[in-house]
Amino acid sequence: MEQITHHPENTTPPPIDTLSSDECWVLLESESFGRLAVAAAGEIEIFPVNYAAYDGALYIRTAAGTKLAAVTISDRVAFEVDRIAAPGARSVVVKGRAEVLESADDIAAAEEAGLRPWVASTKSRHIRIRPTEVTGRSLRFGPEPEAEPDVTC
Repeated sequence: MEQITHHPENTTPPPIDTLSSDECWVLLESESFGRLAVAAAGEIEIFPVNYAAYDGALYIRTAAGTKLAAVTISDRVAFEVDRIAAPGARSVVVKGRAEVLESADDIAAAEEAGLRPWVASTKSRHIRIRPTEVTGRSLRFGPEPEAEPDVTC
């Protein structure tokens, strides 16, 4: 049986790698802009939002509208955040359950996250996303490799 020898010059990291749960949360906690995906009236909608990750949950402030109505009708959401910085990028996707916060205790907990609206508008409603799944990938930028020759017999 032939033995495979690994050479140091062949230790180039893969162009796509999986992030650990801890790495995903580091990214979520260090960023403040992402995209919220909801199901609204039979359509999938994606909204750019500022957010805060705090105490194992994600918090978003919003006003009355599609986002608020969608999470009231169906609490299943997806959330995505990216960081793009040479020589690569990182991307995290959160799937979970969203809830509109109503109790004073829940709203106070959301306020502890330090989330403030970015635009000059009143966003008095708070949404909390409790993750059920958190996955992430690390991407290493580089040129497209040459295609493998198509060998047919």
